[in-house]
Amino acid sequence: AEEDREEPFDILIMDALDPQDNVPFADVLYNNEKFFVALYNALSDDGIIVLQLGMAPELKDPAESFSRNSRRNMLTQSMTEIGFKSIHMYEEGACGFEDPWTYLIAMKDSDHRANWFRNVAELDYQIWSRMLPTHSGTPTLKFVDSATMQRYQLPSKSHEVVFCRKDPAPESCNVFTRDRQAVDIPISDFEVKETTVGAKGGRGLFTKVDIKKGSTIGIRDNLKIVHFRPHTWALLDDKHYYSSDSAKFNLGSVLDYVYGYGWNTGSKGLRDYYVDSGILTFANHGCDGTWNIIFANNEMRENSLGGRVSERNARPEHYDMWQPGRDLFDPYMDRHMAHHYSGVPFIAHDLMAGDELLDNYVFMESSPNSWHAYTRYLSKMCDGKEEGEIYRSEGKRKE
Repeated sequence: AEEDREEPFDILIMDALDPQDNVPFADVLYNNEKFFVALYNALSDDGIIVLQLGMAPELKDPAESFSRNSRRNMLTQSMTEIGFKSIHMYEEGACGFEDPWTYLIAMKDSDHRANWFRNVAELDYQIWSRMLPTHSGTPTLKFVDSATMQRYQLPSKSHEVVFCRKDPAPESCNVFTRDRQAVDIPISDFEVKETTVGAKGGRGLFTKVDIKKGSTIGIRDNLKIVHFRPHTWALLDDKHYYSSDSAKFNLGSVLDYVYGYGWNTGSKGLRDYYVDSGILTFANHGCDGTWNIIFANNEMRENSLGGRVSERNARPEHYDMWQPGRDLFDPYMDRHMAHHYSGVPFIAHDLMAGDELLDNYVFMESSPNSWHAYTRYLSKMCDGKEEGEIYRSEGKRKE
């Protein structure tokens, strides 16, 4: 009956036996998928579960599947299979135990990642606005502040090392391994000129020297990226397009910079943007598969798609084949998100001085509702029927 229906929980907190405990009930608890399916079903559509998972690993520990932490390893796999959309492992050393303790938080809605990855200023405001002040004026929270909460966002180095000791090793653990024989081309060997892409493609990046296949590009500089977190980007967008004071803020040039030179990822749940702050940001799109810059993360996507995807052959179903582009539980990738979303660019084939460096923009739009439309826009730009975003926005400002 409707009156007997129980309301779902927004949050579940589980503090049961440690997965390392050598008792039969620990097996029943942590190797019981039906139990965790029941917990999943007891949560609301955007519900969250938090679990304590025992002593944190040490750098010398073997892969958890080969140790007394095998139940913890099985649990993280199960949480993905059950349907959780975002999973995070973190440690806390102020629990009163002899060792740091491990905790896991799993979310049914990946949009919550935007809250999990708030910056210190956002976290300070959330704590101030949501916590009741004390009569004495002393802090309400004794062991937690914004800096502590931001530390939870990434798993520890020990979790990363132990994760990569799996056999076989996860693919992600080797994706950023650099070929030490490869030559790195400094950004001083490039220049910006009018692009050869389309009739109104804007600027392009050209090499001033011959470059051999496999060479990397500006490794020292390619991580100097500007990151617009979800709430930061949303605030800029709202103030410019929807605020009654939009004329006062005049954020058009900032948003042009973000949209024209950036790429969105959804890495923090809601839409966020990364923008290369250096000269490499001027590398244009290579039409008809002519791109000559390759990133390791794009190689992983193409492997999952069974070949190259360009603006010409992209189909809507390709989106589900390459997203989310990484495993939900991956401590290595969690600690290297900046590398993942900027990537290490290398040259796909020999280039001569004067050649234009061309990227593949197809994977620079992460929204499922916009991705295929974006590939159609790229196709029209390649045909000269559409203007590049920067070319168009700069033209409007000159009017």
